[in-house]
Amino acid sequence: MILFHSYPNLSHKINNLRAMSALFVLIYHYFIFFFTAQGLSALYSVFTPLEFPNQDLIQMVKDFPFDLGKFAVAEFFLISGFLVPSLIEKYPTRASFFKNRFFRLWPIYAIGLAINIIFIWGACLYNGLDFVHTLKSVIASFFCVRDFLGYPFITGIVWTFEIEVKFFLFCLVVYPLIQRPSPRGLLFLKTFLFFGCFYLASLLYEDQKTHFYAYQFFKILSNNLNYFCFLLIGMCFSFFLLKKISQKVFITFCILTSLFFLIESYLIFTPVVWFRIVFSFFPALFLFIWYIAKSEPHKSHHVPILREISEMSYPLYLIHAIPGYIIMYILYDYGFSLPIGIIVACLMSYVLTYVVHHYMEKPIRNKWSRKGNTFLKK
Repeated sequence: MILFHSYPNLSHKINNLRAMSALFVLIYHYFIFFFTAQGLSALYSVFTPLEFPNQDLIQMVKDFPFDLGKFAVAEFFLISGFLVPSLIEKYPTRASFFKNRFFRLWPIYAIGLAINIIFIWGACLYNGLDFVHTLKSVIASFFCVRDFLGYPFITGIVWTFEIEVKFFLFCLVVYPLIQRPSPRGLLFLKTFLFFGCFYLASLLYEDQKTHFYAYQFFKILSNNLNYFCFLLIGMCFSFFLLKKISQKVFITFCILTSLFFLIESYLIFTPVVWFRIVFSFFPALFLFIWYIAKSEPHKSHHVPILREISEMSYPLYLIHAIPGYIIMYILYDYGFSLPIGIIVACLMSYVLTYVVHHYMEKPIRNKWSRKGNTFLKK
């Protein structure tokens, strides 16, 4: 692809950022979220919440505006958006782009979700409970319509995946605006859709019980469209490096999109959540642009271990949270300390991720991609 040929170190930099983001997500869930959001951790894992000492320290971490998890998610969004122009260059039709994204993402998502369900089922057996999710909820989760239908998370980690799925569908709609870059058109359409969905959700708020699915549809879309801002900034940064737009256009786009992100986030979230998003997402944006843009032609950014983690980052992201929590709860029940539980959870996550990546993700991706390419040539 032209972009990676023009910037030899770019693929290594993307791998490094993706790997570090995956590690930050794991660290956040095992070392921060498990303690600061014990109620949710226990709810997802089907266990009774634990009582921790040092509540003052936990509260201080809760109140701190920077959120490592949101920082890592912002990096993932920027990377995903950044790669879209290169993918569209490689797959120039809507059908080829859709099939590439489907074959690349959905099979491993389904496998990762199935692993989470197996662990939750095991936790229910361990605690003498019936399975906590309905068949409809499971099916809706497999087909990425859970949020529209109002079903609860099976694993909270998938919220970012659901946003990216909608973003790729958005890309299919605006394909010409990406092939012949029109940052103004992309920003206008995204902003128009956000305010339209937000307005309709507001109108339906009073009668949400009567018009539940319509309200849920517009509410979810407006929430997700807000995050499209960072995916679009990543995309336009790629346009800039490809010299398809000028520096002035890129900077103007970044400023306007950031302003809309601030306004939209303020409309959606509470002030506390808004501050956490601002203090987490914008440092991620600064790091992304600075690291990708800085010129070091004689320095290799290839770090073998980070490349390996980057290649496994997708299954690692999907698998680590709920199975890790369940392992930690069970070991704690048997008298092991939480540090031991975290170590075992990390090892288990690595083993599961390694198996899924090498024996499922790679073979499925290669086989299904060939089938997709064969189909497209017919």
